[in-house]
Amino acid sequence: MLLRDILEMKTIMNIANPKDTNTALYIYLDESGNLDFNKDTGTQYFVLSAVVTKSPTVTQSTLSSLKYQLLAQGYDIEYFHAAEDQQIVRNKVIKEIQHLEDASFHLAYADKWSIDKHKLTSVNLYHQCSLVLFKEIWPKLIDDHIQQIVVIYDKVLTKEAKSRFLQLMKSYLKQFSKQNHVYFHSCRSDANGQIADYIAWSLYVGLSRNENRPWDALQNSETVIRFSQVKF
Repeated sequence: MLLRDILEMKTIMNIANPKDTNTALYIYLDESGNLDFNKDTGTQYFVLSAVVTKSPTVTQSTLSSLKYQLLAQGYDIEYFHAAEDQQIVRNKVIKEIQHLEDASFHLAYADKWSIDKHKLTSVNLYHQCSLVLFKEIWPKLIDDHIQQIVVIYDKVLTKEAKSRFLQLMKSYLKQFSKQNHVYFHSCRSDANGQIADYIAWSLYVGLSRNENRPWDALQNSETVIRFSQVKF
């Protein structure tokens, strides 16, 4: 093999397996409940969940493998979405989440009807829930080994609200003196976002419908799950 070929192979390997992978902390966030504040049409509860990991490819591969298994069994799965998936699919997804070891799960929830209506905006609600979650994640954020913080929210805010919220979060993240990136992606684009969707949904249905089976199942998880109520 020529030296040129060897160097090309090393370059490809370095791209596929960058040495600084574990210096980045990835935080995937998704919500359950809506941002409608009308009591006739909106949900009483709003839940924001975070999946925190330094190994997003590992956590992603778990659901990706399940997806391919289900496709081979005749289930038409494009992506996982807790509110829409069949019960048999939900059971399998929750079982996989139970055994994840490379992530931690955090949730913040708010009872919208108990919040002063003058404080109740989509940006304020999203921001306050985020602050509660980041307080839980704080030890990971200040870890000296972490050099980059990558935050990926679901696409739920309007363009104007997203702009205001992004300014707030960028200002908050400056205190850690680390590179930070905040993105807004559809959760269907990444299995980690779909895990966040399942985590949020599990708490939401317990709060809103007294359907506690999904949440109870996750309590048997090998991964730490913490949740807090947001109060304004």
